[in-house]
Amino acid sequence: MSSSNDLSAPFPTASSEVMARSSMNEPDEWNLWRLMRADLRGMVIDRGRPRLLYALEVLLKVALYPRIRCVLLFRLAQGFWKWRLSPLSYWLMGRGLAIAGAEIHPSAQIGPGFCLVHSGGVVIGDRARIGAHFICFQGVTVGDSGHGDGQPTLGNWVTAGAGAKILGGISVGSGATIGANSVVLRDIPPGGVAVGAPARVARVRLVDEEGKAVVSGE
Repeated sequence: MSSSNDLSAPFPTASSEVMARSSMNEPDEWNLWRLMRADLRGMVIDRGRPRLLYALEVLLKVALYPRIRCVLLFRLAQGFWKWRLSPLSYWLMGRGLAIAGAEIHPSAQIGPGFCLVHSGGVVIGDRARIGAHFICFQGVTVGDSGHGDGQPTLGNWVTAGAGAKILGGISVGSGATIGANSVVLRDIPPGGVAVGAPARVARVRLVDEEGKAVVSGE
């Protein structure tokens, strides 16, 4: 377990900490299927029911919930992008926008366990690098600041609240939480809770080895 009380200390970014771990650079069918399964587990919680009942619940929610179909379409678009079939990738991105209101560029790198809690108004840019278990609410933007300074890198277990904007070539550490309607223009340390526009770090929590914030009392 690590502490993150020193806001000036360097911290791992998604490029080193997450992307190598999730093997995002291998455009094979098994990797794509593994990502989809991890995403489904993140959006349809397995509460210990028999496997058949859980599988039926997954199928039902895929059919009924546009946000889940949007994530699966993104994974397919991501695969086609890596296979250099960009027209199909853009078509799938457009389908996701049409059915769920989320525009997720197929070249964005997002680790396994991607969870769209609500999808309306979500925009994720082409150079965004996001770790595993990203929890994303409606109206979130992860992309350019408009100043040509790149796009964000997020670690594992980052949560972006409704209307949050994470902009520019900044790093958001693992286990961080971005508050609703916050505008993040500077680096956020692991376990940081960022609020406001522009965002400030209100507090910093401990994170475990996976990068998940540790709740007090655990």
